Amino acid sequence: MNRIIAFLPLVAIALSSCSAPVDDADSPASVSAAQVPAPLVQKADSQDVADHGCLVVLRQVQRSPGPTGYEIQCTSERCWFVWSGTIDVARSLVEQGATVGLMYQVGMGEWWEVPAEATESDDGPMQSFAFRFFDHAVDTSLSLTALAQARVQVIPVVHLPGGGRLFDHNRVSSDLDNYVLNYGNDWSVNDDDSVCTVGAPTASTLEFLAGWKHVQHGTIVEGGTLTIQYDLARLPDCRGTHNGYPAWDTTAFARFMPMGELHQGSVRAFESNQGIPTTKAHGIPITFDVPKGATSVQLWFRNASGAGMSCETWDSNLEANYVFAVQRFAPSPVKWAGDWGNGFSRECEHRDGIEEPTVIDSWIMQRACMFVDADVYVPGLTDVDADPAGIVAQVNYGFDDQDPVAGWLTYQGRVGNNYRYRWELPRDVLQQSSWDKITYRFRFSTDGLNWYTIGQAQGPEGGDARTLLRSF
Repeated sequence: MNRIIAFLPLVAIALSSCSAPVDDADSPASVSAAQVPAPLVQKADSQDVADHGCLVVLRQVQRSPGPTGYEIQCTSERCWFVWSGTIDVARSLVEQGATVGLMYQVGMGEWWEVPAEATESDDGPMQSFAFRFFDHAVDTSLSLTALAQARVQVIPVVHLPGGGRLFDHNRVSSDLDNYVLNYGNDWSVNDDDSVCTVGAPTASTLEFLAGWKHVQHGTIVEGGTLTIQYDLARLPDCRGTHNGYPAWDTTAFARFMPMGELHQGSVRAFESNQGIPTTKAHGIPITFDVPKGATSVQLWFRNASGAGMSCETWDSNLEANYVFAVQRFAPSPVKWAGDWGNGFSRECEHRDGIEEPTVIDSWIMQRACMFVDADVYVPGLTDVDADPAGIVAQVNYGFDDQDPVAGWLTYQGRVGNNYRYRWELPRDVLQQSSWDKITYRFRFSTDGLNWYTIGQAQGPEGGDARTLLRSF
């Protein structure tokens, strides 16, 4: 049954009045805690992951108040203080079947968990959950000394459809620490509106390729940046000149909704000959700041002849514009990448593993496919079959002693709870260039700024680069 007690500094007073017993077995007050394994976020073979990307965050927890004090819950032999609070969870995880709970531990005892129930909320990116716990928490019969020394650790947990557990470490930065309730903080954690209300900086990219294809690399996040890479072959007409010099330009337009904020800029440049522009053009990236509060971005492109000519052409998805969602937060960081594979064969199929170094001979150059691939795991994304656009996947490679350059990896599909990405070696470049050795590493990110790199060693640093040796 429920009772209410007053809990004054260093004094616990049990009131004689009590409420009616709770008969509804499904009510939050009657849900018993289940004993569960402790968080194991840094154990190599564990599926436990620390979230620093605002996928799950504790908003607040405190002792549940009553008319004249604090609520307690009694079993047949003992009475416990009752705590209640709320957790915010990314709606995308909830829609994919994730469940939410609150884990807690008293002193050095066992870990316990109670389920959290979804509450009514708007259609924003986060879904709120409410929880209550008391069982195996703080006994109301403790002495004043024992009560002053008591310590309760709590941590929100999301159970992912793929079997992993995602723990909130957005305010508790260390992966080994938890929220603490004790006498010093009045047994509570208050909401902090500076935490997980505005996303951390991010950098995403949209490629608009020839053949009317486009590829997204990374979640577009409010407050971050969005870079556009545009292939000028998409708009080949209306390229006027003036006195033999190019006058035309290709402009990218970005309108952020719902505010309608419009940005624009050129995505073309001309090669020069000793400072004099030629008529040979190439695309250049343009970067826009994503305003806070944006929920989507509309993109379109115009090519105009210039020099007083009226010719212009448009790339606007048949006047509907290219529309992409803007999120409040990026996905959880990459936890793991590895399981190298290759396709140096005529079958052009993935084969596990890759030799180090890998020798490229004339048979491979003339008769075989040439690709390298690897897998990546992002909790709450790869294990729930979410949009692969949330991952930025790149290869950094360099010829001989030259500085490495970055290239995009292509998404191949889901393998278990991981996504697989591939690097198609540039056959024409390898044939036409003079080189002896290529060094390369793969790197993955969910915010475009912090990278998980793999080479000859495991991530996140990756150790020495892997190598390709020429033998043709």
